[in-house]
Amino acid sequence: MVVFLDTSTLVKLYYKEPDSEQLVSKLSDDTFNWIFADSAIVEISKNLFHKYGLTSLRTLDALQLGACISAKSEIDVFLTNDDFLKELLAKEGLATNFDE
Repeated sequence: MVVFLDTSTLVKLYYKEPDSEQLVSKLSDDTFNWIFADSAIVEISKNLFHKYGLTSLRTLDALQLGACISAKSEIDVFLTNDDFLKELLAKEGLATNFDE
C-alpha cells in the first residue's frame, strides 16, 4: 500500500500524539519516498487556487493537494489531519483513510 502523508500527519511519526501508535502500526512496513515540487505541481496548485478560491486555500495546502493530484495514480490513500485539506482531497476523489 502506498500512502501520502501530509505535514500534519507526518509529524505524528516524530511527536507522540494520541493516534500516533495506530499510524505507526499501519505504516510499519512502508518505506518513504518523496514527491518533489516541480513546475507541474506548481501549475496544478495555481489551478486549485482558481477552483477553490484564493481566500480559503492556503499556499502549503495547495502545494500538498497539487502533489496528491499529480501522484494520484501511484498512491492508495492520502492522509491528513487538516479538515479543510481532507475535504478538498475528498472533492478530488482521493481516498482519505485506510478503509476506503
